Amino acid sequence: MNTLETKAKIRMLKYFDCEIKKYILPDIERLTKEIRPIGREGLKGCTIPLAMFLFSILDLFGFLIREGEPTVNKRDATNENLEYMFSGQKFLPAAYSENSKILVNLFRHGLMHQVFPKACGISKAGNKELISFENDMLNLNVDRLSQDVVNVLNRINLVIVDERDNSLTLRMNAGLDFLQQKDFEQLGKLTASQLKNRT
Repeated sequence: MNTLETKAKIRMLKYFDCEIKKYILPDIERLTKEIRPIGREGLKGCTIPLAMFLFSILDLFGFLIREGEPTVNKRDATNENLEYMFSGQKFLPAAYSENSKILVNLFRHGLMHQVFPKACGISKAGNKELISFENDMLNLNVDRLSQDVVNVLNRINLVIVDERDNSLTLRMNAGLDFLQQKDFEQLGKLTASQLKNRT
């Protein structure tokens, strides 16, 4: 392992320890296990916010692990980021690649752009399949999605820890560098704009 790979590994392990394990995974666990649907209708279970959160995580990690230089276009290419996660890396079960278009276009885009899936249902259905056909419509099982996202994060972390794929670690590190740079650029512009407006 060369110096660049070592630095990337240290940074990525810190990212997992400080951000993924302290914020992302505990939030997923609480939203999945502690906040359960109430009654026969299965309401008040934070199902929609959890699904939105999970799709955002998959979008971010799709950006981070995709091959090629990180760019604004790549960062903003949600369809490609998600499809890469669903079929490109084998981190998820086959149900994701088999239903990739449905997951992206009906569930993810529906949730993010109109709060509800497009002409589909969503529920916390326990240990059942990812997508089922219930009440004459497709239904996304957010419990299964949640479990699979946790597994993905743990698998990626193991790849980094065990040095199974140093190119993945380097890509993710470059992606985080890119995001950090863009965040600070935006912060600088907004801060300068605020200061200018005050004078």
